[in-house]
Amino acid sequence: MGCGSSHSYQAEVLQTWDEVKKTVQSRPHKGKLVVRRSGWKTVRIFVSSTFRDFHAERETLVKEVFPDLRVWCEKRRLYLVDCDLRWGVPKDTTTEETLRTCLGEIDRCYSDNIMPFFLNLTSPETHTLLRFVCERCGWIPNRNEVPQSVIEEYRWVMGLSVTEMEVIHGAYRVDNPNSLFMMRNAKFLDSVPEEHHPVFVDPNPIAADKLKMLKDMLKNKFPSDQVGYYTCEFEHIDPDDGRVYLKGLDKSFRDQIFNFFKKRISQQYPLEEVTTDPYKHAQESHESFMKSRSTMVLGRNEILQKISDYITGIAIDRPLIILGGPGMGKSSIIAKVADEATLRASQKQIPGAGDTGWYVFYHFVGAVPGSTDLERALKRLLKEIGIVNEATMPTDLEATCQMTSGVLSNPNTRPTIIIIDALNQFDDDKFSMSWLPRKLAPQIRVVMSMINNTPPHKSLRERTNPPDEAYVTPLDMQSRKEIVTEILGRYNKRLDEEQMTKLLSKDSSQNPLWLAIACEELRVFGVFHEMNTKIDSLADGLLDLLAQVLKRFEEENGGHLLVATLCLLESSSTGLLEIELLEILGDEPHLMPPESSEEKVGAPAKAQVTWKKSQQLPAMKWAAVYRALKPFLRPFGDSGEGRLDFYHRSLSKAVRHMYFLNDDGNENDDDSRDIYQWWHRKLADYFEQVDNLERRIEEYPVHLVKINDKERLQNFLTQWVVFDNLYDDEYSSKLLYYWRQAGGASVWRKCT
Repeated sequence: MGCGSSHSYQAEVLQTWDEVKKTVQSRPHKGKLVVRRSGWKTVRIFVSSTFRDFHAERETLVKEVFPDLRVWCEKRRLYLVDCDLRWGVPKDTTTEETLRTCLGEIDRCYSDNIMPFFLNLTSPETHTLLRFVCERCGWIPNRNEVPQSVIEEYRWVMGLSVTEMEVIHGAYRVDNPNSLFMMRNAKFLDSVPEEHHPVFVDPNPIAADKLKMLKDMLKNKFPSDQVGYYTCEFEHIDPDDGRVYLKGLDKSFRDQIFNFFKKRISQQYPLEEVTTDPYKHAQESHESFMKSRSTMVLGRNEILQKISDYITGIAIDRPLIILGGPGMGKSSIIAKVADEATLRASQKQIPGAGDTGWYVFYHFVGAVPGSTDLERALKRLLKEIGIVNEATMPTDLEATCQMTSGVLSNPNTRPTIIIIDALNQFDDDKFSMSWLPRKLAPQIRVVMSMINNTPPHKSLRERTNPPDEAYVTPLDMQSRKEIVTEILGRYNKRLDEEQMTKLLSKDSSQNPLWLAIACEELRVFGVFHEMNTKIDSLADGLLDLLAQVLKRFEEENGGHLLVATLCLLESSSTGLLEIELLEILGDEPHLMPPESSEEKVGAPAKAQVTWKKSQQLPAMKWAAVYRALKPFLRPFGDSGEGRLDFYHRSLSKAVRHMYFLNDDGNENDDDSRDIYQWWHRKLADYFEQVDNLERRIEEYPVHLVKINDKERLQNFLTQWVVFDNLYDDEYSSKLLYYWRQAGGASVWRKCT
């Protein structure tokens, strides 16, 4: 059982770490990392260790440390997500999938928190009686097991275990101040009966030198407050499942971890007075969306120049509307226009505004929570250009439209450039074009994008002073080649001339969204010699290609979990937080609508509860779903709160066609209505028990309206804290709408 060390192993380990040192960043992070924020933020903690031998510690983390830390975080407007990828690993997971999932989740931690909150559990070395043995160092992939793409992307150092690579990638290379290394006391194994040693002792003879080197490297690299030690004793092993139980983890282990992350999180995300101004929050979210969508706009010089000429030229007293079908890139063009206009206005490079300068207002309908509400959008415009304050804000949509029309036709209004994307996506039941005057004031410019022949487009066309129009034309061949080269080049991939010709010969390659999705499909296709066949198989049509992709996702990435995620996002009102999805998806036995005709999907709410509280979905299962959907999902805003939704409305349409509608695509069919109601009921049942009042108010009443559950809606609205939160002169329309859906004045009389 001993794993005595030899000089050759020492030399091999030393050589491996010499290679590691070459990959360390030359200018690591120094000083305190402080992130200013508004609103909620998601904090992710990545747990790294070998598996079976640290089962008891992981149980303590999941059942004691993280729940307490989550409660503490929520008081600071922080969502905590713990990433423990050793739970629920599918048996058929490939080596590449495992490596990319583990390291990819650390990438997400970098993305969300700048520096990952990283916890590693290890037991460097142990001696028992007179024999020297060592605990587990983890799986060490062979050279032929690590794909070249992983080696290049993550600077993989051969000879390292997966756990060591997690430490290197998540902490060591960057001197990560948010990393904590907990080392189990060397005498632990003395308390373990010898028949159970195989659970803890690594048979690989190199393990002792590897763990000793890891311990030395961490101690030399990180300050003492980031390297902790704890003691514990063996208690027993469950004879049924082989799980290890330890005692003594309550203080030395649990408290050290809780206090470390409490300190680091509070330092990085200090609790400050957060503005409650909803318009300011909306402005920040739209700015973030603008930045994310303006980065790659290829082959659109002609229409960008036309918009620029309209903004900077002589006033023509009418708006410019940008027209095009779904996926043609209108949002990216509008984002690019807004970004450049904001920069030029700040530098006073746009003529015609005198000493005052231009104010640039931009709004992306459907991009952030509440953005489809026309009334809120117009009120934000009026407030940002200094027309109203809280006391003078109009109280309803009609008054808001009247005031906005007067302001935009008034020659004394501040010079303003108004840029609105996806005008046709404003809420149908509230939509009105009366806010846009027939004749704009000379110092007002209005640029709006929309799908042609939609109601707002027809309404504007029928005016005696119709707007100027510019069409987003299909991509030319050179632009298509540039987009394919750019997208695939990010992953060090390219198509040969024959493959490029095959791809671009499809009619739909003229559509930027189709082309981006097609490139993503080719990127993840692993058999290069069959690439021509794969290109031929790509559906020539945006919705058809999306349906094809979703079908592949189902087969390869989580099956019912992926379908449920898509259906939940489609049914949600404002997108869902990642932690909300984890909780809902955790109830796997009741996750999908019943297939049996005996269980009527649209049964009354009281007769059918569609969500039951259970443990969160295992991180490994969620990682597979998220990794598949990542190209099609986006978080709202730059606050990092973790709210997910579809990146483009075309995916929403594809999801409805695949999972909600019958074969005829009829939304009014009984079966289709039942499916919609089932998912809305699941979300209503979930949000009924959510403690976060902001999220309950955002989602819960919406779903109660959808399922016509007047009783629960009445009970919700008559809670004082809910009524008080919704009652606001600026938002009285929302409260009135819900109240009418609950029964209106007759209900109020009953309640009083």
